[in-house]
Amino acid sequence: MTHIVLILFSLSFLFSSNLKSWIHERSDIINDKKYLVTFTYYMSKSKNKIDGDRKNAVYYSINKDSSVFKLDDRIILSGKKSTTTISLGSEQIFKEDKNQDFEEFKNKILSIFKDNDYKIIKTSKVDYILSLNDYFLNLDISYHKSDNLNSRINLSFFQNPYIIYVENLIIADYDSIPYSNHMWSNYEIFNLSEVK
Repeated sequence: MTHIVLILFSLSFLFSSNLKSWIHERSDIINDKKYLVTFTYYMSKSKNKIDGDRKNAVYYSINKDSSVFKLDDRIILSGKKSTTTISLGSEQIFKEDKNQDFEEFKNKILSIFKDNDYKIIKTSKVDYILSLNDYFLNLDISYHKSDNLNSRINLSFFQNPYIIYVENLIIADYDSIPYSNHMWSNYEIFNLSEVK
């Protein structure tokens, strides 16, 4: 029985090439440091996949230290040492020190594309488990390759106390970012890094 499990485990690495190809193609985009990531997500405290409120997210990497993250009704401008959160709903701006927890998590995910330091196990025709070698993070991934060369990636992972579901993950190049400072020039500003 142990030998059968080892053989199946070994074969899963051989047949995971579709997902590996997708990761390799996206690595070229991410290593240029200017890329766009879009996805829909929701969170659940239950292991049973419950359709909660799906929210859209768009992430623009500008360079190594700067990014723009549109999450629900917020735009988060991240620089080398600070973050500015623009709340479109309340028309307020919050300036604070960079969130190191978010940066650490983002770097974990990006290590898939930058370091090639992971293992992929194919569990069915379209489902995989991707495990990072240097971090305790396992991603359950569904990879669907369509005829028009657009791939559909869905994934889930545990981030205590939630299971986070990400659907329709797209990584691509972009030409411009659809936001400008004049859009929130009249918003009230709060400097939270001075409060400490």
